[in-house]
Amino acid sequence: MDLVKILKDTVAALPAGEYSSGLTAILRHISVAVRHFEGLSGSHSDRFTDAIYRTNQAYEGSLKEAYRVLANKDPANKSPHQIEKYLEQNNILRPRVLTQITRYRHDYRNPSTHDYKLDFDQSEALLAITSTCGFAKLLIDQISEKIAFNNAVLHSTILPNEILKFKTIDELSLYASN
Repeated sequence: MDLVKILKDTVAALPAGEYSSGLTAILRHISVAVRHFEGLSGSHSDRFTDAIYRTNQAYEGSLKEAYRVLANKDPANKSPHQIEKYLEQNNILRPRVLTQITRYRHDYRNPSTHDYKLDFDQSEALLAITSTCGFAKLLIDQISEKIAFNNAVLHSTILPNEILKFKTIDELSLYASN
C-alpha cells in the first residue's frame, strides 16, 4: 500500500481553494519524512528523528487545513489541542479516531517540540509516518465532504433554513431526492 500515493490522489481530486497550499505542504512533509526513513536524506543517526519532525508538521498542517474548511475559519491562532476539541464537539470524527489523534500529539508532537535532546528510532518513525498518513487521509476526506456539501447547498433549491438541519452531503442528497 503506497500511502503517499493515496494522499496525493486524494488531494489531486479536490478543487483548488484556500486550503490547497497547506495540503501541498502536508504532502511535502510526509514525502520528506519517508525519504528520511528510507535513508535517502539527512544524516544516518538523525534520520528517524528528522522523519518525526516532518510528520509533526504534516500532523499539525492536516488539523489546521481541516479546521480552515470545516469551521470556515482561519486556523492561524489555533493549537492542535483546540482543533481536536472542535472536531470532538462537532462530532466530526469518531471517538476512537480522535483518541489516536490526541495520542499522536501526546506521544510524538509534544515531546519533540519541547525536548531538544529527544531521539526517535526506526519503529517510532514508522508508526509516526503511518499514523500521520492515516490522519491526513481522514481529515482530507472530511475536507472533501464539506466542499461537496457546500457546493450542493450552493446549487440547491432547498430553502436555507431547511439546509441547516443537515450535517452531511448524504443527508442533504437523500432529502433533496424525495
